Amino acid sequence: MLSETPEQLVAGFNDYHLDFRIVVDVAGEAVLRHVTLTTLVRTNNRLGRAYLAFITPFHKLVARSMMGRLAEPAR
Repeated sequence: MLSETPEQLVAGFNDYHLDFRIVVDVAGEAVLRHVTLTTLVRTNNRLGRAYLAFITPFHKLVARSMMGRLAEPAR
């Protein structure tokens, strides 16, 4: 975790092949709350670019699924 406030969480790591950040922004109150998920990646070499090309389609599916579960009403 790199930083955390009630409105925003920034997490990530730097590695040999890429630097990765995930940002979760929360705005609004209770029922009208909006959550935004942003991922940022900087590739550092060919291995990072290859890894990113391979993982991006799966990452999009997982991120959308996670956000969809947040939108569901609590049981």
